Amino acid sequence: MKFEELPGVPRIWLDFLKSQMPELPVLYSIPSLAAQADSVRSRRIEDLIRILAGADAKSSQFLKNLQALGHPGAVVIVTEIDAGLFGGPLAQILKCLTTVRLCEELAKYTVNAVPVAWVSKNLPQYSIRLIDADGEMQSLAISPTDVIPDRIPDVILQIQEFGGGMLEPGILDLLKAVFLPGKSFSRASAELFSALLSEWGMIVIDPTAPEILPNVNEALAPVRVRARRVESVQSSESGHVGSPPHASVVPDHLTASSVLPVLAFVIDPFEISALVRSLPAFDETGLPRPAVWPRASLTFGDLRSRRTFSRYNLDLLQLFSGRDKVLRGVMQALPRSGLEKFDRLKLEVQTRVAELGLPADSEISGTATSCKDRIVYQLEKLRAHLESALNMKEQTASRQIQRACNLLAPYGQTQERELAGIQIPLNYSHAGLRLLYEKMNILKFEHQLIWMD
Repeated sequence: MKFEELPGVPRIWLDFLKSQMPELPVLYSIPSLAAQADSVRSRRIEDLIRILAGADAKSSQFLKNLQALGHPGAVVIVTEIDAGLFGGPLAQILKCLTTVRLCEELAKYTVNAVPVAWVSKNLPQYSIRLIDADGEMQSLAISPTDVIPDRIPDVILQIQEFGGGMLEPGILDLLKAVFLPGKSFSRASAELFSALLSEWGMIVIDPTAPEILPNVNEALAPVRVRARRVESVQSSESGHVGSPPHASVVPDHLTASSVLPVLAFVIDPFEISALVRSLPAFDETGLPRPAVWPRASLTFGDLRSRRTFSRYNLDLLQLFSGRDKVLRGVMQALPRSGLEKFDRLKLEVQTRVAELGLPADSEISGTATSCKDRIVYQLEKLRAHLESALNMKEQTASRQIQRACNLLAPYGQTQERELAGIQIPLNYSHAGLRLLYEKMNILKFEHQLIWMD
């Protein structure tokens, strides 16, 4: 599907993909991106690498990526993730997988690119939505809080109950181990994404972590010299002028570029405005404007929803219109005209017998009436069977279409924004992320439908 067909896509994203934004050109090929690698200035990040290497429970691929990051000429592909409850929406995982895949494609052009997820300083996301074992949408939310609340084990227990005993126990254990009461959401989110993406060795950086913050502050020192100008650029956009300069005025994209040799950012439709607003700050601080790559946009479906698509000849665009409209179309295709045919046959039998004009008390009249009654009885019986079958088909269709809408187009919106990313590993383990990674196409700037079977 084209992005124009998706609900809620901002106009600025469509302009970006059509190369109608001179300040932020889109790169449509890996070679074009690879050609910019030499322009990225080197950073001295030995201290940061040493800190990251000292973290516990890192995969061998993570250590390889960290080693690669230390080589001269190494660059990074960065995507920003928001901290929040159990990793937030699916879009965040798609950004990370796109980042990993982009590094893999760049390696074909001898570009040493390392995937990095940077935890943004945006407010945490305190709610997620999941599909339960019956295909119903369930919402989980906690009150806004500075750290993970004490009730988080109960929330994880709710997830377990939603799954009806069918969820991946290893992923549930991961949530319990990572989202500990009292821990910051940014640290928990960094640990979660690092674990989920361990196969690819994704380097996840929480810039607020005590062990990393000094390196971030040191890298930002030259930027903060110009903080008043940076803030002025942002304030002119927001209408707030005159606040004292401090670290928080530095945009996340600029912070990451100050710390790391960023070749490109992987972004989605809803952060492009923030990136555009930060571009003057890049110019003011002397950092090169980053290249930008759109994250893969997709909807995943399971075997049941695929059967529903096939049975009722549906497509994803129809589902965005909502269950009721889809169901009306399906109901119109059911053979309910057969009920009217039985009613007409019944009336015709009764009329034909009456037209015979037989004497009421005659033997032949009784025989004709008896035959008529038997025929009418059989017609009514067949009609009742047909009506029951049609009602059953309608109820089945309603359940199946409701479930497909919940999974593929929740609330008439895109799945990647409304559904939690943790849904995939909960249902399919880490293998589900691998399947998604293998099937998604980062070179096709359209919305894709991927079946998880």
